[in-house]
Amino acid sequence: MTASIGLAPTGGDLAAALADADAAMYRAKTTRTGVAVFDRHRDDHANDTRPAVRVRDLAPATAEVGR
Repeated sequence: MTASIGLAPTGGDLAAALADADAAMYRAKTTRTGVAVFDRHRDDHANDTRPAVRVRDLAPATAEVGR
């Protein structure tokens, strides 16, 4: 079993940071490095076919989201 971590700066936009971190994590998985820091030149997710990570997906099941 292995773990992969993707890191990205927030810049104040949590949704964008999650998408960037997800792209970096995917690169860490495919390159088998374990950790990757988002690089907009290497992690271009404009053509990404994976489902987008949404902030509401991370909310606990008991939390009310969007109200």
